[in-house]
Amino acid sequence: MKINHRLWVLLLGVLNTNLVIAGIIRDDVADINYISLANISGFDSVGDMLISTPGVGTSRCSGTLIKARYVLTAAHCLDDPATNNVSFTVGGRTYTGLDWTVHENFSESDFLNGFDIAVLELTSNVSNVTPATLFTNFNEQGQTSTSVGFGRTGNGLTGDTQSSGTKRAGNNVIDAIFIAGVTEHFRILWNDFDNPNNAGDSLLGDTTPLDLEYLTAPGDSGGGLFLDVGGEYQLAGVHSFGATTKATLDFVYGDLQGNTRVSLFSDWITTHTTPIPNTLWLLLLSLPLLLWSNRSLNI
Repeated sequence: MKINHRLWVLLLGVLNTNLVIAGIIRDDVADINYISLANISGFDSVGDMLISTPGVGTSRCSGTLIKARYVLTAAHCLDDPATNNVSFTVGGRTYTGLDWTVHENFSESDFLNGFDIAVLELTSNVSNVTPATLFTNFNEQGQTSTSVGFGRTGNGLTGDTQSSGTKRAGNNVIDAIFIAGVTEHFRILWNDFDNPNNAGDSLLGDTTPLDLEYLTAPGDSGGGLFLDVGGEYQLAGVHSFGATTKATLDFVYGDLQGNTRVSLFSDWITTHTTPIPNTLWLLLLSLPLLLWSNRSLNI
């Protein structure tokens, strides 16, 4: 599928947030429906992330708990080397980030390459929230997804006019994975924000909006894109960016969102969420001594 317009893209991180109100909703649907959807138990694993960086301030992203001590989020939320504090609030408790790993191929100068993914390790385990299951199949296109996050909000006519901080969720069909001339690879899941009053605003897939049609907004970065698999919501994507064919991106009907495709990063995620066993640490720590001892015996 090809979009014959200039594609503008904006990262979804939002700076200096006010902790008040995530995502752009239909103008003809009550906001409480989106808030209620976000608060079902299937999305308990999605939490609010605050990132402190000297000289920048505090920014908001979202993230999804995928193991008791690990959170999956967007690379652009954590790629500033000056960042010195990250907090993650989930299940009514706030945890501190111990360490974080940004995908080695991510670059903000070329984030359309689809490597906008990172892992945050917490200082302690989350005991009162069940981690999300990762979606590992490759049949995402055409399925109805649910986006969950804590970003700014508004509706399809106004754009993002209200502050971030409230958990919201909405639905959208995964319209495309490969877009000729834009992302000629398979690492991004694409949704467009269908207009109930103007089918011409739809750029990808079906033009009919879902009952809770939705678009992510600033502050939703790193949040979860879920698919219903036999009644279980599984994490299929990480919110990465918003996009438009207009001169500016204002998060209204016709705009798009891109999500990093989790199914292609299963091995990478496993590698960076598997602690090194204590016995291996002891072996590694003793290695210099063993080498020194062996060398002494050979003198």
